[in-house]
Order: sequence, then C-alpha cells, then structure tokens
Amino acid sequence: MYRLVLVIALGLLCVLHPSKGQSDLNDLGTVTDQASPQPAVSTSVDSAAYRSCFTNCRTIPTYNPVCGSDGVSYDNEFKLQCARLCGIEVQVVRGGTCAAL
Repeated sequence: MYRLVLVIALGLLCVLHPSKGQSDLNDLGTVTDQASPQPAVSTSVDSAAYRSCFTNCRTIPTYNPVCGSDGVSYDNEFKLQCARLCGIEVQVVRGGTCAAL
C-alpha cells in the first residue's frame, strides 16, 4: 500500500506544470522550480535528454537511499521513480545504498 501511495504521489508531482518561477509545491520542499520533465527518448543515463528529464523531475529532498537494479544508489525511492519515468528500466533492489553490493 505504501508503494502505491508513493507512486501516485510521484506521478502527481511529475504531472503538474506550475507557471515559470512559481510553484505551490515549494512549500513541500521541491527540488526545482522548473517545469516537469518529459520522458527521455534514450534510456542511456549519459544522454542529454535523460539528464534533463531526471534533473527536472520533482521530488522531496529527503535522504532515504535505495539501491536500484542498475547498481545506482538513489537518494530516495522518488528519485528512482524519476529515473523510471525518464526511461531507465530500474527496480528497487533494497533499502540503503548499493555500496555494500
């Protein structure tokens, strides 16, 4: 149930398009004032489209790391979901960083 709420909340955050420089989500501690990301055409983390999408994906600034199936440590599950929305095929492997894998 927690994951469902998490995915729904992330979806809502990534769909909202606030006016430039204005965001009601800032009260929630969003990372950026920029418009919501568009999914990347490429699934390469090195592509400019992916980097732009991932950077502009709105999340909460909470540090609660998760290890992704791609071997990347994400700051929280929201950031991992941003990677998925931007075209990376990744799942949560476990809570915590990937450093110990």
